[in-house]
Amino acid sequence: MTSINQADGTGAIDVGGTVSPVSYHVIARPLDDGARTSVHIEVSLPRDWLMARGFKSEAVLIREDGSRQSVHAEDHLDATAPLSVLLTTSPESVASESELGQRFPELVLH
Repeated sequence: MTSINQADGTGAIDVGGTVSPVSYHVIARPLDDGARTSVHIEVSLPRDWLMARGFKSEAVLIREDGSRQSVHAEDHLDATAPLSVLLTTSPESVASESELGQRFPELVLH
């Protein structure tokens, strides 16, 4: 199994009970200790689309494998926010390539 450091996925976003299809980006970076990897997921969505669904600062990303992860905006969303809002998961630390493939199958070359 070979892992890569970035990959795209397709899933859904749950904003206040409204579920819509979405694409997301998985990013893995080695930590300074060289033994572990930090992984987070990013979703970019239109501000007005989010505001119309009542989004304030957090939603749930439903990934390709069905797992659910909380995604959040850096700040509370209002009309002064950028037109495109980046939602991210909290970084997760992964100890091995095997664990990386299990937890983030999007990063595995098939």
